[in-house]
Amino acid sequence: MNQRSPPRNPEAPVFNGHRGEFHSVVFNYVKDDLAIPIHLGCRISKYFEDASSAGIVLESGAKVSADVVIGADGVRSKARELVLGFEDKPKSSGYAVFRAWFSNEEMVKDPETAHFCNNGDTFNGWIGPDVHFLFST
Repeated sequence: MNQRSPPRNPEAPVFNGHRGEFHSVVFNYVKDDLAIPIHLGCRISKYFEDASSAGIVLESGAKVSADVVIGADGVRSKARELVLGFEDKPKSSGYAVFRAWFSNEEMVKDPETAHFCNNGDTFNGWIGPDVHFLFST
């Protein structure tokens, strides 16, 4: 069975791609376009939010407030409880995830797979009992 994607909504644009690309877009926009200083190698001990501000507390004890805070620190995120309003530790689903990233050069050459690459970004998936295969180009 082939399920078509829902029609695109111009009010809700979608970014489809590798998380590394997304991180790069945000990083470069903040650094180059907004000229916000970026401090690498600083560990966050906690996030905070109150009626007038939001931000982070670094392991050094320094408190940094901001207009926007992006808690993108993974499955064991320190922002998780603050965002959800309750403690919710990750639970194993019992499934494994394998990820790979490679050039589409060979896919474009092959008539069986070229259609996945010829019309811009695509997101594709095959879903079956206890197994899913998802990929994007």
